[in-house]
Amino acid sequence: MWAPSGRELYYLGLPDAARPSDVRLFAVGFAATAPVGIGQPRLLFETPRLVVTTTPLRGYDIAPDGRRFLFLQRPDTPPAPFPCEMHVVLNWFEELKAKVPAGR
Repeated sequence: MWAPSGRELYYLGLPDAARPSDVRLFAVGFAATAPVGIGQPRLLFETPRLVVTTTPLRGYDIAPDGRRFLFLQRPDTPPAPFPCEMHVVLNWFEELKAKVPAGR
């Protein structure tokens, strides 16, 4: 992904061997000169929670001013399981009246 200024390119790098589950985001300077100027890559972020997609959509973006990133992150805890059963209570009002006297 290009920086809004057009002078940097951001890319996801391969995981570090010591932390293979981490996703690493790098930046490299770029100058459209003759010959093309490409700087040294520098690590910006490293996180195990960054969402990496294999579709054309990225799991990250940069603000228009180029000062902040927005990341999709995996949650710390797995989502709650989808409910697989439902309890329907019929005539519950009659049961309530039987258990609680009317004068209360």
